[in-house]
Amino acid sequence: MGIWYCEALDKSTFKITKEPKAVYTAVIIKSSKTEHIGKSALKDVVYNEKKKIWEGTIITAESRKELNGVLELENENEMRVTGSLLWFKKTYIWERK
Repeated sequence: MGIWYCEALDKSTFKITKEPKAVYTAVIIKSSKTEHIGKSALKDVVYNEKKKIWEGTIITAESRKELNGVLELENENEMRVTGSLLWFKKTYIWERK
């Protein structure tokens, strides 16, 4: 899926790759917090054809918590990334680089 950037997440850049069996993962490749570089950000993400979204696990950079994740393309250059845990939900817009 390529390289994506999010200003609100410590000015981080993510590399999303497709693994075998159409599973996607992401790693932080650049960040204002250098200790985050190289950490996984997404895992086990798969496309839900019926809902037209990607679903999987978001891993927070600071606490390494695993959240239920939903990724939705807004357009070819913007993706809405939402993480939720119980009734708490947070959404960020990632921009394609």
